[in-house]
Parts: sequence; C-alpha cells; structure tokens
Amino acid sequence: MYKRQGLFRLDPDGTVSNLTADFGQVAVRDPEISFDGIHVLFSMKIGALGKWQIYEMAVDGSEVRQITDNNANNWDAAYLSDGRLVYLSDALDLIARRNDNLPAGHLSEGRVHIMNADGSNSQAINFNPNGSFNPILSQSGQIIFTQWDLRDLRAR
Repeated sequence: MYKRQGLFRLDPDGTVSNLTADFGQVAVRDPEISFDGIHVLFSMKIGALGKWQIYEMAVDGSEVRQITDNNANNWDAAYLSDGRLVYLSDALDLIARRNDNLPAGHLSEGRVHIMNADGSNSQAINFNPNGSFNPILSQSGQIIFTQWDLRDLRAR
C-alpha cells in the first residue's frame, strides 16, 4: 500500500491537508511551530537521493521558503528566542571526509549549529564526533540537546 509522505495539517473539523504536495516525492521530519503559532520549521528531503534541508512555511501552507541549501544534511531545526535557529548538520563530517580525516565506513553524525533565520551565518556550537540529537530551547533560554558518547566509562 502506498503511504503518503509530507507535512500535513489537521484542522479542528477533521480536514487533513498535505502542505508539501507541490514538492512531489518527499520525506518530511521534525516539524516545529513558531512561538507565535504562525510558521512551522521542518526538514524535507526531495527524492530518494536528496539531502535533508530546512524549510519554513506559514501553517496554512503559504510562504514556503528553503532556509538551508548545501551538500550537507540539515535537520531538526528549532526557533531560538533571539530570532535565530538551532539545528543539526553533518557539514563537519563532509569537510573531514574531503580531507581524508574520517575513518572508512563512518556514518555522518549531526552536530549542533546555530544560524540566522535567513540561513546566513551558520556556526557549529558542538563538535562531539559521535553525534547530537534533538536540540530545543528550554524555558530559561538555554539550548538543550542529547549527545551520544561512545566512551565506555564502566570500571574495568
């Protein structure tokens, strides 16, 4: 059975709308509603070989704009209170792979980045080589995320 994929909105009357139908074959993940409830950030990959990129649109499906546009995978974006965005990217792994500084067979991992809302001035703020997950803004204004650590700290 064919499963529909995309970003969907469920209205109070039970109507379901596919907000990404115009993009064709897509996969969508990580929707995040803006503080004012007017926009939604999400990660979308177009086609089987596409890279995950960050998009924003109004919750009615209008005003679609692509925020990131590069060879890296960029996903799991969230709004910050100062207007910037926090997100995950495997861009540092791409640089390491180009410079032969990444072990063969190593899967790309996400690292926490921040950028302006228009996609400019992207900066990595976490350099853990084992990956980070789910960055969010806490109520106190701090960025919180999960970090994978492969060091085995059990007593030997």
